[in-house]
Amino acid sequence: MEPFPTIDNLSGVWPPPPTSAADDHRERLRSMLAGYASVAGLARWVVMIQVPIIVMQTVAVMMQVQHPSAGFVGGDVIAALAAIPAIFDTILVLIWNYRLYKNTFALGATSLSYKPGFVAVSQLIPFVCFFTPYLALRQVWQATALEREMAASEGNAHRVHVTMLLNIWWGFNVLAMLAAGAFILSGSYDGPDQSLKLIMRTFSIVSSILGIFVIKALTRRQDVRYAEAAALG
Repeated sequence: MEPFPTIDNLSGVWPPPPTSAADDHRERLRSMLAGYASVAGLARWVVMIQVPIIVMQTVAVMMQVQHPSAGFVGGDVIAALAAIPAIFDTILVLIWNYRLYKNTFALGATSLSYKPGFVAVSQLIPFVCFFTPYLALRQVWQATALEREMAASEGNAHRVHVTMLLNIWWGFNVLAMLAAGAFILSGSYDGPDQSLKLIMRTFSIVSSILGIFVIKALTRRQDVRYAEAAALG
């Protein structure tokens, strides 16, 4: 007598039919995509906080241009007020970086160079902050290549073209960090030459504006790639 079917086989067929390679692939895909969590909501919060910071920094620059005297502190007061939401925005950006990079693994990437946690804190580590965040986001862009891009690159994600926006944004980001470092080392907080402060704030504003577009582009790109992968499952 043949044994009764177990609870694992609910199809009513005994013995159970063999699974195909395509079925196994779809099951692995669904299991992998279960770890994906969109960062769209987080990105919206980052942008919402970033906009008033940019406005306040711009006002500070305009006031400094109109009143270049070191004795005028109006621009510094506005910049100091902007630092308060900037703290919260920085925390959200760190979380966004962590989740964005972690999602890339859920989308099937296997050759990434970093751990999600390191990518997040790399922005706070001296010297490392000059290249690791950029390289990580560059990897995310290539690892979340859309189907048409993979076809154009013959299935090699490393050959996927990275948007020039990412490169330009990071260039201004590095300039802002260098200007900030030069300003701190100069010790000219209240000195007669306030040009370094003006340069630092200007680069920071441009970097922040471009950063908004980078965050929105990477977030949207990752969600589109997830939708493409989910459709295959």
